[in-house]
Amino acid sequence: MAAVSAVMRALYSGRRADAEAAAGDGHDLTVFEAAALGRDDALARVLTTDPDAARARSDDGFLAIHYACFFGTPACTAALLDAGAPLDEPSRNDMGVRPVNAAAAGPHPVDQLRLLLERGADVNGRQASGHTALDEARSRDLPELIDLLEGHGAA
Repeated sequence: MAAVSAVMRALYSGRRADAEAAAGDGHDLTVFEAAALGRDDALARVLTTDPDAARARSDDGFLAIHYACFFGTPACTAALLDAGAPLDEPSRNDMGVRPVNAAAAGPHPVDQLRLLLERGADVNGRQASGHTALDEARSRDLPELIDLLEGHGAA
């Protein structure tokens, strides 16, 4: 397994400012880093250069859409979906996280999940533990997110 980049290591550790500093001008970011940082311009460059990047897996089994949904922005999520990223595919690791699960746990859950649901994501998609986005919304006590999910048929 390849070493985790300084950008991703900082994000995984909750040090967003350090990740931004490590990313610099963004010209050499991977699809995963660009998606996680919400860098629309860098993501567009990667996807133009490598159209298959939207379906590539990181060394830890995630797709870029998982990173965009959890760390990034809805704009990056939309760009990845437009480029062919799988909407409901779980990560290939012990977590088996789907984009809806990543979005529910991230900093922009309502906007991210609204986008995913509008694109046809499975509102009841379960990660490997069996948890759904609704379970996450309830555990975080996010009434707006609970309403959104239940309005789309989450059970």
